[in-house]
Amino acid sequence: HAVHATKKYEKSILGDDGATVEPVPEPSGTVEKCIFIENTAKKLGTVYFNMRSKVYDSYFTNNSASEKGGAIYFIADGNIENSEFKNNSARNGGAVYFDQSLWHVEVNKCIFTLNRAVNGGAIYTNAKTNIKNSNFTENIAKYASDAIYIFHDGGAIFAASSSNVNIEKCTFTSNTASGHGGAVSLYGTGTVTYSNFIGNSASGYGGAIYSENKFDIDNSLFEYNAAGIGSAIYLKSVDCTLSNSVLLNNRANSYMIKITKTGFNIEIEF
Repeated sequence: HAVHATKKYEKSILGDDGATVEPVPEPSGTVEKCIFIENTAKKLGTVYFNMRSKVYDSYFTNNSASEKGGAIYFIADGNIENSEFKNNSARNGGAVYFDQSLWHVEVNKCIFTLNRAVNGGAIYTNAKTNIKNSNFTENIAKYASDAIYIFHDGGAIFAASSSNVNIEKCTFTSNTASGHGGAVSLYGTGTVTYSNFIGNSASGYGGAIYSENKFDIDNSLFEYNAAGIGSAIYLKSVDCTLSNSVLLNNRANSYMIKITKTGFNIEIEF
């Protein structure tokens, strides 16, 4: 099932499970060179995929879902490439929501700007997720008064406990969380390599990154990030390796790197 050319989907009111592109019982799906503007889904995703799918060269702006994935909801393997997401919103995953740990998904050469959610302003993932060569700017995870949630974390990315997330050659700029993890909140395992975190902030812990699980950071820059505790990085009960990285001009009420529990391993290499 494919949607091709420069087709525009605009101002649609959708059902509980999306979708301007209907899920179909075929082995794969493609969205190519499409534009999605001001579409609304009652629950899940302006675009809903329950099959292996690919999205590329497409633009999503001002779309919303009341629950998951303001622009896209995946419950399958998937790839998103060379696409832009701006000002989309949902309760979880303002732009994109990846569901279930058995799936493998990849985001490459994408731009996420001004997306917002309670958790994961741009992306919320439960899956095995590779994110590379992408930019995240001014995305927001913010508490909603009507939301029955403990967290409001991950200004750009929220990775749930079932996930494994690898972030490579990405830039996170001026993302914010009213909870933890101004740019990234990790409850699953993961790695961060060759990435830049600049001017991100959290009201709680971890101006750039908040983690509750094992992960490694290599060849990355943390500059001008801010938080209540752990201006750049907050580690809670984890094994972590931080190597070949620069932490500069980050600020917090206390600690640039905060470690909250003994009895685990952390290596810091420069």
